[in-house]
Amino acid sequence: MKRQPRIPSYFRCVLRDPSEITPFVVQFLDSPFVDKNVPFPVPSFTELKQFLRAHGRDASLRRCFGALFDYLEIQDGEEEGVVTWGEDAYCNTLEVKSVLDLVFPLLEEVKARGILFGDRIEIGFALPLIMTNPRLPREEICSEILRYGGNARELAFHLHHPRPRRAPYEGALWIDLREKAPPKSREASRRGEAGILEVPIENPWISPRLHLSVSVRYNSQFRGYWLSQMYHLAANLRGNDPLPELIVEDWRDFKNRESGA
Repeated sequence: MKRQPRIPSYFRCVLRDPSEITPFVVQFLDSPFVDKNVPFPVPSFTELKQFLRAHGRDASLRRCFGALFDYLEIQDGEEEGVVTWGEDAYCNTLEVKSVLDLVFPLLEEVKARGILFGDRIEIGFALPLIMTNPRLPREEICSEILRYGGNARELAFHLHHPRPRRAPYEGALWIDLREKAPPKSREASRRGEAGILEVPIENPWISPRLHLSVSVRYNSQFRGYWLSQMYHLAANLRGNDPLPELIVEDWRDFKNRESGA
C-alpha cells in the first residue's frame, strides 16, 4: 500500500516574540508566493472600524484609541475620509501594517472591550492561480496536489478554465488573542474547510495574562499546492536560521522530495 505523505502542522519559521508578528505578516503578504493582484480582505478591520464609529462620542475610547480614530478619519461617530471600507475591508500591505502597528500596543484594551469577533485578527490572502504561478512549475504543483489527495477532475478544470473558482486558492493569517492555551480541537476558517500551519512563537506573552498565537489557514482541497508554496515562502522569510527538530521532522517528507532524496 502506498504510504500517505505526512501533513505538516507547523509553518517553517519561528518568531521570537510578538514584536516580530507585524514584520512577519508584512513579509508574508509581500512574498512572491502570494497573489498581489488580489487585495487582502481583513474583516477584523471592518469590525474595528464599525466599533469605533459606533462609539465615537465615548471620550475614554477616543483617549485610548485616538491614533486609530485619526488614521481611519472617524469624526464624532461618523465615517468620513479616504479610508473607506464597506462590509469587508480590502487592504494593501501598507494599510495592514499601519493598522497592526496602531492596534498591537492596545491589544489588552481591545480584548477587554470585546472589539474583535472571537478575539481574532484575520487577514485574508490568496495564492496565484496554478496557470499563472511565476515560481513553481505546473507539473510540480499538479503532482503535489494529487499526492495530498486532490481531486483530478477539479484539478483538470483549473488547468483549462481561464477563470476557475477562487476558493481553493484562498487562505488567511489568524492572529489570536488568548488568556490560556488554545483547545486541541481545530477551528474552521470562515473561508471553508481549512488546513492549519501554526507559526511557533518562542515567547508569545504580551502581558502576564494575555498571549498571542499565529496560524496560516488554507483550503485543504489543494493542500499539496499550499504546502509547496508555504515551504518556499518560509525559506524566503527564514533565510539561514536553524529550525527546531520538531519542525524539521514535520517537513522531512516534503524536503526529501524537494532534494530528490
